[in-house]
Amino acid sequence: MTSISNKWPAGAVEQAFRLFDKAATSASAPMCQTNLVCLVEFETEGQEIPTANMLRELIEKHLCHLPCLTHFLKEDNDGQLYWASYEPNLDNIILSKKIPLHSLENEITTSLASRLPYDMPWKLILLYGYAEGKISILCSVRHEIMDGGAVAETLSVLFGKNKNTKKAISLPSPQEALKIIPTEFIQASPVEEKSLFWNGISPTLKRKNTILQMPSRLLPEIGKKLGVSGNDIYLFTMGRAFWKWAQKYRNTLPDNGDFSLLVPVNLRLSGEHCPGSCFYLAKITLSQQASIEELVKQTDILRQKTIRESLAALYKENSEIALNYMADPKLTACASSSFRITESLGWGEYPLVRMVQSFNSLAGRMPMYSMFSTYEPKNIEKGTFYSILFFSMDDGIDGLSEIPNLWVKELHKIAEQTGQLNQIKNCQIEPFC
Repeated sequence: MTSISNKWPAGAVEQAFRLFDKAATSASAPMCQTNLVCLVEFETEGQEIPTANMLRELIEKHLCHLPCLTHFLKEDNDGQLYWASYEPNLDNIILSKKIPLHSLENEITTSLASRLPYDMPWKLILLYGYAEGKISILCSVRHEIMDGGAVAETLSVLFGKNKNTKKAISLPSPQEALKIIPTEFIQASPVEEKSLFWNGISPTLKRKNTILQMPSRLLPEIGKKLGVSGNDIYLFTMGRAFWKWAQKYRNTLPDNGDFSLLVPVNLRLSGEHCPGSCFYLAKITLSQQASIEELVKQTDILRQKTIRESLAALYKENSEIALNYMADPKLTACASSSFRITESLGWGEYPLVRMVQSFNSLAGRMPMYSMFSTYEPKNIEKGTFYSILFFSMDDGIDGLSEIPNLWVKELHKIAEQTGQLNQIKNCQIEPFC
């Protein structure tokens, strides 16, 4: 078993997640636990359904390559957090469960609200019975142990077919990185500017989750007409949805109150399986009249290989940069992340067909958190693949639970503008089940 312990200290992000989790506990708000929940679904048509023992054997086989599954954050007598290794009891944390028809969303919500012990920070449940010819693995993990990038790397180790194809990446020095990254990109703006959109609104501890499913090709094809990516469409329509909400539910709108989305940028190197998080929270700003071209100017920076590698170099030097835009407890912000897996994955003879990642917006900090998950393997012509959009919303803020419907309406509008309205109607956006 690979160990990285020896009092290896936790980074700033992991410490922040532990603090958020303690705050949620003291507030008796289970829906604000910092659990990251990932569900992957496999097709078993005409084959024997796998068992929990088979899943335990798979995990045990790969544990030596996945230190993220063999470490937890331990607190010493001085209150300092450090990585400690342990041997997980797979019989206790890998289970199977027969569930009713069309009940996957309920299982995700339940897992998001469950409390995982600090020294047993992950569990897997093999779900079956909810649909003919389908089984799912539901993974719950404390976010301080793994982020979305770590989950994707773990899936690649467990279910990937192309082993040992990862290439080493040479990062610039922190000094070189600072010369590459625009100064304004890593300097947080004043809290007053960031919070203007939310002035007068107090976050609550109530949470509501909504999950939508759509064909994986839908957003990229809409974006293609405009010369932008599917992810640009996702973020732009999210911003438009919030402005529509504000017009309906806010008595006054600030003249210069731009709406900001925090967008996690994955900085984890390919093939890196250490525990903890490795991302940077970038800020995307959209005014009420912003065009998609204005958004693309901001997202283009995040797509540049040199920028991402430079951010990774700075993160390894000082992980506090990840939280530049969350440094002040008065900050209110929303976040939207996306994950796209194009590697063909399968559990032996069972091909993976759907994936959804989910995370609760944090108590008192994020009115909304969305995660857009896509599994669309390359070089596979047959089969329908999906993108799944998860929303976690503050249900105590008037009308905020309408954001998913408003997002769909904004997507329809942009499809109509590009002459694709009939296409989007044929590609049904429906509840996940």
